[in-house]
Amino acid sequence: MGKLKSLNCPNCGSSNLTKIDEVSYKCNHCESISVVEKDPDQNTFILVLSENVISPESRGVSRRSVPLWAQIFIWVALLGLLGLLASMLLKAKNPILGVDSTVPNFTLTLFSSYEYNGASEVRLSDLRGKLVIVNFWASWCQPCRTEAADLETTWQFYEKTGQVVFLGVDYVDTEPEARAYMTEFTLSYPNGPDLGTRISQIFNRNLGVPETYVIDQQGVLRFIQIGPFQSVAGIQAVIDPLLAGR
Repeated sequence: MGKLKSLNCPNCGSSNLTKIDEVSYKCNHCESISVVEKDPDQNTFILVLSENVISPESRGVSRRSVPLWAQIFIWVALLGLLGLLASMLLKAKNPILGVDSTVPNFTLTLFSSYEYNGASEVRLSDLRGKLVIVNFWASWCQPCRTEAADLETTWQFYEKTGQVVFLGVDYVDTEPEARAYMTEFTLSYPNGPDLGTRISQIFNRNLGVPETYVIDQQGVLRFIQIGPFQSVAGIQAVIDPLLAGR
């Protein structure tokens, strides 16, 4: 009959074939039947798929779909990756704000029970000439509780001088829990939520509240405290030299 050009199944490509007779072969993989035909162009013989192909479904083998939980996991992972990439791009565009850097202007919208000079919001640009203490906190943050009372005591000490302003920025929190926290520690200085994390993005740090940023009278960042202050004296040790122009 001549030489076969190929002994691969034309249906699935498998070479695991069993010869049935002189002109036909059975594929042991997909169970299709191929017959030998002459290729007039190549002057040789080839396997050609016959019409009685047995599909996996007809053999009771179902194609398994991806479980719903696996699909959800994949999408959550992809969204998380996209969020991480977006965060990295943002940080690359806006380098971390360091000491001696001018702080970009921002507006803190205050909780409804707070006002500053009769206004419901505070702009950093309106505080030029004053020392500004920006404290990031959250009601779910245990270390924040170790400094909350000291911050309030220090604020009351300097408030009457008119030279220092404390701003509390509630980070990634819910309003009911935030209000309960402020009531617990009787915080009287201006406090507001970090809406859309716009203020924390200005400082462009991976916030691990509490964090405190001290901005001088010209709007320049002069001190960063990562973690809680340990005492009123520790806070005053940062503020007093800056008030004295040192």
